[in-house]
Amino acid sequence: MKKLLQLFLTCFAFMYWQDANATTCAGAQAGVLGSNTLVCSGTNDISGISGCGSTNYQGGDEALITYTPLVTGTMTLDYVGITWTGIFVWDDCPTTGNCVGIPVTSTADNKSMSVPVTAGVTYYIMVDTYPTPNAPCPGTLDITVVPTPTCAEPTGASSETLSFTEVNLDWTTGGATDWIVEYGPAGFTQGAGTTEVLTGNDSLNITGLTANTYVISIETTANCESNNISVTLNDPATPNAPIVSNNSPVCVGDDVQLTASSVAGGSYLWTGAGISSPDDTLQNPLLTMVLLVLTFVLFCQVL
Repeated sequence: MKKLLQLFLTCFAFMYWQDANATTCAGAQAGVLGSNTLVCSGTNDISGISGCGSTNYQGGDEALITYTPLVTGTMTLDYVGITWTGIFVWDDCPTTGNCVGIPVTSTADNKSMSVPVTAGVTYYIMVDTYPTPNAPCPGTLDITVVPTPTCAEPTGASSETLSFTEVNLDWTTGGATDWIVEYGPAGFTQGAGTTEVLTGNDSLNITGLTANTYVISIETTANCESNNISVTLNDPATPNAPIVSNNSPVCVGDDVQLTASSVAGGSYLWTGAGISSPDDTLQNPLLTMVLLVLTFVLFCQVL
């Protein structure tokens, strides 16, 4: 009788040890942010769960970890350990929950998987094998969670200078549709600049500027701001003054030939007594049949 009791207690202890280390949902390992050393059960407790990747990688003595994120965002799982392994995620016990994301399976001994997660939901993460090997242990699973941005901030803001008075702006929306664009000379106090309010546009043409360096900010009406853009507008170089001459002195009734030196890309404007449109815009206008004895004072400028 004593031997029978001893045998019963030994069997009970063995059965209890098996249950405590099984990877059924109740016995899943509690995960933490950062590195987790995987614990495998020694038995294949979870297999053949369809609708969540290849069931071929559910045939080993898996490790099952639970993790409940405190924030909504993206959870990244980095496994290092054994070859022929896969990572699976469910939003509840694998036998009843929904598959989250796309499982990652491969022959490599390290792999990474990222899935969207919601704060307060307990996720079940299984690392399993395509046996052999029989288990993903020894191995580690690193858990990180990046919160979802609370602001749909604009990105990729850029500018195109069309002239020293005009700039085009473009940006990527990030999901928002209403914008406030503010700009002013470098050093201006934000809130005191020139503002443009837009709806449905992800670009803006700004005109009427002058040569200067401007700082431009783009933000949503929910105050999600992009990086500032700095734009420097340079006035084209002032052309050299033309060298002017004429054929004076001349007699009454003769012609007066005015000449100005050539300036690349320039246009001319003569001003003074004795000249009028359209001759005043010629580089070398001719005043014909001068009838009076006068001293002409004429000016030529290049525009």
